[in-house]
Amino acid sequence: MLVSVVPRLRRGNITRTPPVRQRHSSTSTSGPNHDLIQMLKRYKAEAEASDARNPYKVRAYERAIKAVARMDEPARSGAQVKRLLVSLDTFVRPGMGLGTQYENDTLGGVGDRIAKRIDAFISNVPYDATNPTKSTQNAERSYTSAIADGAANGMAGPRDKGSRSQYIIHALQIVPGIGKQRAEMLYRAGCTSLSDLIKPEFFNLLTPAQQICARFADRLSPTVSLEDAESVHEFVSENISSKYEVILVGDHRRSQPSSEGITLLIAHPFDTELTPPQESYDAIKKPPKPRPTQFFAVGDTFVHFSQNVHNTALFLDVVSPLESRGLVAASFAGGPQRWRGIVRVPERVESGEWEGRAERLNQIKDQQGHYARVGIFFVPKRCQGAARIVLTGDIEFVRDIYSRAHRLGLRFDEYGLWKWIEGEGKWEFLCGESEESIFRELGIDYVHPARRNFTFLSGERPRGRPKKNGVDDQSTVSAASSGRRGEEPGEPAQPGSRKRGRPKKVPLQE
Repeated sequence: MLVSVVPRLRRGNITRTPPVRQRHSSTSTSGPNHDLIQMLKRYKAEAEASDARNPYKVRAYERAIKAVARMDEPARSGAQVKRLLVSLDTFVRPGMGLGTQYENDTLGGVGDRIAKRIDAFISNVPYDATNPTKSTQNAERSYTSAIADGAANGMAGPRDKGSRSQYIIHALQIVPGIGKQRAEMLYRAGCTSLSDLIKPEFFNLLTPAQQICARFADRLSPTVSLEDAESVHEFVSENISSKYEVILVGDHRRSQPSSEGITLLIAHPFDTELTPPQESYDAIKKPPKPRPTQFFAVGDTFVHFSQNVHNTALFLDVVSPLESRGLVAASFAGGPQRWRGIVRVPERVESGEWEGRAERLNQIKDQQGHYARVGIFFVPKRCQGAARIVLTGDIEFVRDIYSRAHRLGLRFDEYGLWKWIEGEGKWEFLCGESEESIFRELGIDYVHPARRNFTFLSGERPRGRPKKNGVDDQSTVSAASSGRRGEEPGEPAQPGSRKRGRPKKVPLQE
């Protein structure tokens, strides 16, 4: 397995990590530690996406993945992998001869933590990041218990019975859509690895959506980089009708370097009758909580089993063309207003143009390339402002918008702002075409997507001593709250102005 450290690029104030393109063999899921490698890759992606990114931690995960990939038998413990890490650190350094063994001092305690994560994964016990020692003790108890179970049944080792079964059940849950109960059912049926899922006797036990995820299990990354998301966004914009506007939303619009999937908003020009909220306004009751899984979910069904979905504008004008052009690889579910599925991330050739259509289709047929989960929302243009807000998030910011609207006697949802008409006992649509108009009705200034988070809402200031002559970019302090009445913040007191607080004692002149 080839692992490379890629440079971090900057575009404005956004830090981006370009994706690494890797070609996987058809037998990549047959390795003895494939599931463990997938777990390490997931933690590596989380470390790369962290705001406090530690390059040494990312490098440690890369080295752990390389060590595990070289093993010809299942890993038995984190200590075993750690010993391999040391052996891989043999290289030439100034003043050292060839073959000198040197343990990379940049790892520090990270190597120990990775080893404890591996112990917890193998023994299927929760890993407590705040108390790794406790996780290791739990793993050792699970491991010892498995030894006792194996000995009582005449088994050779712990992985033959308890620990082995829990390891497999945990690994099967890596596939999106497969939970613990389904994984246990598959294990009882005889499924022992991800590669077994595509066998007919196990494949038929999965739901249609789970079957799709099982087919692409070793091709789907746990997170999608901003670079990949922008590539998909650009490809979609260029390959559907110009009457549609395509907007990249979700975590990527909030300047996050990666996300679990790609979310696209497509604004269409068709007249659509909006359904007002069902419940009447009640100032005493709390506003309804936003439910992201239910946004634009009217009429959703599994697309392969519904002819009605195939007759919608979303499928005819968007999904079908993208499928024929080699972007859409599989479909989960869809409806008149949203679609969910898997796409192959398009790549450009040396000339800067997209790969040929035939090449993309062949790559999907052979399940080669880099794949990502995508959600597309098909929304009327007069509602795209509200859709941008709810689909950009984060959930705390959206919940705050719901509460602000409720306090003003309004109702906010994914379609826009609604006003309650008391005399007629019904909701009337107020606005929803732009984010600015919605913020204006709620009495707040426009909030940049990168600042839509809990920290901004709570007005929390960074810890530590405030900087001198600095301005906090998370909040704006008014003259009425920070300065004296009639003065600008930081302006010195004018002669004769009244000072607040107890006056200082002045000694009498003799």
